[in-house]
Amino acid sequence: MPEKKFTLLHTHDTLELYCTLYPFIVSKYSRHVNFHYFPNQLTSTRNHPVLFTRIFKGRFDDTQFINQTLDQLKTSFSSIHFLDDNAGADSFHFEFIDRLGSYYKGKLPVDLSTSEKSLYGRQIFSDHYNNELGIMDYNDESIREPLSDLSQLKKVKPAFNLGYGLYPLPSNGSLIRKTTYGLCKINRINYLKPYILYEHQKQIRQLSQKKEYSKKRLKVSARFRYSGYPNSIAYQRKLMEQLASGKSAFLTGLIPRDQYLKELSEVFVTLSPFGYGEVCLRDFEAILNGSLLIKPDMSHMKSFPNIYIPDETYIPVKWDGSDLLDKVDDILSNPKSYTHIIESAREVYRNALIKIDMHVEERFNSLLN
Repeated sequence: MPEKKFTLLHTHDTLELYCTLYPFIVSKYSRHVNFHYFPNQLTSTRNHPVLFTRIFKGRFDDTQFINQTLDQLKTSFSSIHFLDDNAGADSFHFEFIDRLGSYYKGKLPVDLSTSEKSLYGRQIFSDHYNNELGIMDYNDESIREPLSDLSQLKKVKPAFNLGYGLYPLPSNGSLIRKTTYGLCKINRINYLKPYILYEHQKQIRQLSQKKEYSKKRLKVSARFRYSGYPNSIAYQRKLMEQLASGKSAFLTGLIPRDQYLKELSEVFVTLSPFGYGEVCLRDFEAILNGSLLIKPDMSHMKSFPNIYIPDETYIPVKWDGSDLLDKVDDILSNPKSYTHIIESAREVYRNALIKIDMHVEERFNSLLN
């Protein structure tokens, strides 16, 4: 029998190319995937399913476009599946879930009953800051609407977070960025496999290297932007920056990316508040560079690779930041007591990279088998 195939419909968004598509390109199951750049002309292939990613980005309010596209996919493929790589754990697009066979998501709330309520700012944490502190978005206001038919939740399946990705991301204007975009346009992004597989093995080697923590600077890298974010999303970052500002233990303010990556390799601690979602590139950059990860408590969500085991792979702090300074003071006063947490995070991440074939098969077996 011929091998089962599915079409993966994607755009050229940076995180999509170098993170969302990463496991499908790197794993041995890449031979099952027909990578297709949207909006290139689709060929009707009724004998296999389609999995689409960011083709509706920026157009989720365009009901006509979404319905026309889904109608076309229904005509062209045996079944339709959505891979939602949105940053937030509860930022679902329930408005078309009834038309899908599966709704894959890289970050999920532990309690799916949150689907029954609307969320201010489309995130659990933005909704929290709105409800508890009255933080408003005004002109940027956005609401995640509740799911009216809870039976549709059976379609929700776990995918991957940003841990499966290319680190560091290729810089703007680099040859690999130009090559990737060119290959996208001709539906040949799978030609990147030798390069991305090489980088994948390089990351495994990096995580296998022994770190000399005694040589680390006893500082906290706390460099993050929030300009342009809606208020309810930006609030946590502003709060953390205010707490860190003027404290000698913290390195704040924006610096060039090369300097930032060098800093991560030098400092003992990295502070990574939520961005547009809970999981950030910085989380994995910190672990790859042997820096202790501090984040607002992640216990409300689940994702994979799971580097978010409290006090085992990262240090959680309260969403109001009230325990941040005390925890940083203890860490920098007793760094040897925390090196095992860095090592544990590196081992968890390393094992996830090594076993990528198994994890792709586990999560996407219905499309592969």
